[in-house]
Amino acid sequence: ILRKGGNDISKEALRDTISTFHAFTISATMAFRPWLPIRNMQQIWTTLAGHFGNSAINRALNKMKDDVLVGKRAEHLRQTGRLMSSNPMFELSGLMMQSDTRVRKFARVGMMPYKNSDDYTRIVVDFVVEDAFTEAVAKLEAGNISYKKFLQESMLDRWDVADQRKIMQLYERQGFQTALDYYGDMVTRETMFAYTAGSNPAMYRG
Repeated sequence: ILRKGGNDISKEALRDTISTFHAFTISATMAFRPWLPIRNMQQIWTTLAGHFGNSAINRALNKMKDDVLVGKRAEHLRQTGRLMSSNPMFELSGLMMQSDTRVRKFARVGMMPYKNSDDYTRIVVDFVVEDAFTEAVAKLEAGNISYKKFLQESMLDRWDVADQRKIMQLYERQGFQTALDYYGDMVTRETMFAYTAGSNPAMYRG
């Protein structure tokens, strides 16, 4: 509790004040800047393709033309917490305001392209990872490739050994889909910008 003129300022009011300042900052530096979301979308070529190759990205983009497939994948990613439930301004702040101020509404509109670009890149990541992992697992289970070759074809050999082990443990103990979800989430965190409360300065984490 802070005191001003002998009166207490509640924690809720303090949180609202901090969140409003945060909304002003976001509006001034990120909102309504179309190039930034466009830049984010190019991460599928600048950071993701470096691990999986351009051909893998092109195959995923072909899948992005199927609205039904994309809708189902987006719903799966939302259910597993890999798509943002709101636009990045609120994910970043980690704060809840008691009132929806004008600056907050203004920032919400200006930040919507970031959520759209994030949804796009994360769905592409999932398609890319799914293709590589599914094909490699099928060959491994059929006995057509060695474990070392499996790591190469699934592209797991390009990631930390601890992550490789974790994914294979999940595959053996909890099944293919759990391992695939973990792999996709790991690649997303490694290759895409994260607009989360944890990415923010401590004062804005709530």
